[in-house]
Order: sequence, then structure tokens, then C-alpha cells
Amino acid sequence: MRGERLLRASTIALLLAGCAVPAPDAATAHVYVPRGASLAAVAESLAAHDVVASPVAFRWYARLRGLARAVRPGLYSFAERERWAVIVAALRSGRTADFVFMVPEGLAVAQIAELAAEQLRLARDSIRGAVRDSFLAAARDTSLRALVGVPAQRGAKEPLEGYLFPETYRVAFDETPRQLVTQMARQFLLVWDTAWDRRAEELGLTRHQVVTLASIVEAEARVPSERRRIAGVYLNRLRRGMLLQADPTVIYAIGKPVRRVLLRHLKTRSRYNTYRYPGLPPGPIGNPGRASLEATLNPQQHNLFFFVARPDGRHMFSRTSREHADSVAVARVLRAEFEARRDSAAAAARDSAAAARRAR
Repeated sequence: MRGERLLRASTIALLLAGCAVPAPDAATAHVYVPRGASLAAVAESLAAHDVVASPVAFRWYARLRGLARAVRPGLYSFAERERWAVIVAALRSGRTADFVFMVPEGLAVAQIAELAAEQLRLARDSIRGAVRDSFLAAARDTSLRALVGVPAQRGAKEPLEGYLFPETYRVAFDETPRQLVTQMARQFLLVWDTAWDRRAEELGLTRHQVVTLASIVEAEARVPSERRRIAGVYLNRLRRGMLLQADPTVIYAIGKPVRRVLLRHLKTRSRYNTYRYPGLPPGPIGNPGRASLEATLNPQQHNLFFFVARPDGRHMFSRTSREHADSVAVARVLRAEFEARRDSAAAAARDSAAAARRAR
């Protein structure tokens, strides 16, 4: 009888302990639960992170609440001295602390792989190179290419380039790079409207050609309102059989960023170099967003064939090569003035910093 009273009292005490509320300003602790971890190991980890005071008491409490072998692996976020009921519910349901992974429009597959390596710890692997390499391996998997329906293109650098849709993703801690790549490819399929296939056919383009051209538009357009006009320029050049002469394709062919495309870069031997080879490159040069896809499918109708960038990111558009030559001359003057002002401001900032150091 006395034993039953003690057991009942102990049970009540455990339940009361589990109802304690963390302080309003309690710090947040991140606790990693590996796959196959025992409840005892999880309790010890929680205690080490000051989430629970007594690992033994918490273990008994968790067993009373039915948590014995149902602990889900993952990375969890708990307040210090969190209510035990909240902890048990999270461990049972697998409510882990997901990552938010934001992929900007226009990034190439290799750049997205680097971004994943910097921001995510996928598949329990904190080594940047391993995450990057795993991501790239998944993006080059022929079965995933078949999932999206990407045609095999001779000379294409990255099979899924253009089809990893730029979006903000919630990524679970134990998600693998392959799962992330698959999620991004499936998001492309969700965004691509079936009506777009009909529109592409009206333009005389395949879906792959639309995505390829949209990736160039994405790289060129710094001002959203110019997307449709830029798309119109490139379509005009394609219809007339002119070289596209798109600088972003040259940069992609080189394989590394350059401050400015020079004459020697234009000699690069690559099917992506649209200064040397006619038509569209073998595939996209980045992953365009919805706005650039829509702009490419609904290009502005005009008789423009040339454009050149101004320092502010806007472009000057021309109909003829003579008009374009004049625009290029103006752009050079504007660029020189812009760079002079920038260098002057940088020098002034350095002088100001040096003066402040001397004053100290």
C-alpha cells in the first residue's frame, strides 16, 4: 500500500515537473538527435543543453507519456527549462527546427550548390565540400532529368540547369542534397503552366528553349520593366539569324565571374559563347524566376535588335548597328564618369578613416 502511494506521489511529481514553464527571456538551445538514439541519450543531451534539469526524471516522465522508442531524429529548438510536455510532443512528432533556404533568381546550379553548402547542414554533414559535391551529383543525375522532362542536350554543362526553381524553401535538418534538388525540380513543374507549352509553340520554341532564353533575360535585366523588351530583342535576332552576342553566356562559358567581358573572352571556344556560335546555347545559363519565364513567353513586339547597359543597370535600345555604336559610345562615357565618382568616393572614405585613426 505504501509502495503504491509512493509510486502515485512520484508520478504526480513528475507530471508537475513537466508542467513548469520556461522564463520569458529563456535562451533557445538547439539539440541534435541522431537516428537510432536511445531515450536515455536524448535525455542526457537535453540536460547538457539546460533544456531539462534532470535527465533521469525526464526519462521517466517521457516513458509515462508513451515516449520510449518513438524519438524522431533531427535538429530541435527548445527554450531552456522548456515544459516537458512540449519536448515530448516535439520528439514524438518530429517537429524539428527546419532551415529556411532562399534561392535568388538567376543563380547557376554551381552557385546554388555553394549556397546550400554555406547555409545548410544537409544529411548530418557539416563539411561544406561534401554538401556541395552531393548537391552537384544529384543535379547531374539522369533520372532526375527524366523526372522534369529535360531533353538530353549535347554540350550542356549542367543537365538540370534552369530547372531548379528559385524560391524560398523549408529544408528539414535530415534532408539530403538529393531530396532538396528533387524538391526544387518539382517546384519548377508546379510553376510551369501547361498553357505555357502552347504559347512556346506559338513562338516557335520548345520549353527547353524558352527556359534557356529566360535564363539569359534573367541575367541581363536589372530593371524588371525591361524584361519583355530584352526578350523581344533576342527573339528578333534569332528570327533574323543574327548572333545573340549575350555577355552572360560568355561568362557562363568561362566558368568564373569577370568584372567586364573583354575581347579575349569573346574568343572562348564553347557552345555557350553566343558571340561565336549562332542560335541559343545548349541549355540555360542559370535558373530563371517566374517573371523572366513569363517575359520570354510574352515578349514585347518591336523592331529593336541591340541594347547596351548603362551604369545604373538600365539599357539603351537601338534598331540599327549605327544607332547601337552611338549608344555604346555614350555608355562608355557614362561608365567612365560613374567609375571616376566611385573611385573618388572610395578615396575620400579612405582619407577620412586615416584621419580618424590619426586623431585617436
